[in-house]
Formats: sequence, structure tokens, C-alpha cells
Amino acid sequence: MKRFAVAVAVIPFLATVAKAAQEWTVIVVTGNCQVLQIASQSTACATPASAVYTSLPNGIVLFDVPLADGRVYGFVGDRDAQPKPEQYVLYLKRVRLANGPEPGTPVDVSGTCKMNVSTDGSIVHRIICNATDSQGGEYLLDFLGDGKPVEVKRF
Repeated sequence: MKRFAVAVAVIPFLATVAKAAQEWTVIVVTGNCQVLQIASQSTACATPASAVYTSLPNGIVLFDVPLADGRVYGFVGDRDAQPKPEQYVLYLKRVRLANGPEPGTPVDVSGTCKMNVSTDGSIVHRIICNATDSQGGEYLLDFLGDGKPVEVKRF
């Protein structure tokens, strides 16, 4: 199976990301998919499961999850918050389902991805994304981290 670059925001790391506006930051989290739905239809994560947080130089942030069928399911936002050092919130504006190098057709949504991490930001405990499209379709992710430190890459 292909290894997907996975990025998950490491909370203390977020300030560094903002300063390094010309870099792509990718954080890989390994763990378990508890729930995964696309337009209210259940689907499965790839095995082994991972979640990817990517912060782009243009301010776009993505949470991507590789699927069992080879596609990639992505939650996309451009506004975030950090109410506590252990909590990160991404405000979603769309989801996308990519197949190979094709980016997929985006679907406009409203909702959030919330991530709980260790105080130092090195371990992701849980990522919960919950969004709805204009027709009422639900886009869900409940991902539990496996307790291992995240892998951070910069490009």
C-alpha cells in the first residue's frame, strides 16, 4: 500500500507554521477510524489507518484520510482556532474525494474538525470532523490516535 503523507496539526507547532508561510507542513498520525461517512454513507479507512494534516502556504488546511478503496477523503478549511493548548479547531468550507492524482470534485459544507492533542502537541488523541452539505448530507470522521508521536515533514 502506498504511504500517504499525513499531516495533523501539532498545537505548539501551529505558531511555527504561521511564521513559515512559504512552507507546506505535513503531519502524519497513525491510529484507528471509528466512524467515516461521505454524504451520509459509511465507508472504511485504509489499513493501517492514518490521518494527514496539511497546512499550505496559502492558508488552506486539510485533514485527509486514505480510504480502503484507494481514494483519499479530505476535509478543507481556511480558518482555525486554538481555544486551549490541547485543542485545535478547523472551520470547514468543503470536503473532497480524490482518486489518485485527480483532486476530485469539492462539495461545499459547513462544520468543524476538532483535534485533541497532548500538551506538548506530539501526540494526537482524537480527530472528530463533522460537516453537512446543502442537501443535508453528513460528512463524518472520528479518528483515534494510537498514542505514538506524530511524524512532521516540511516542504
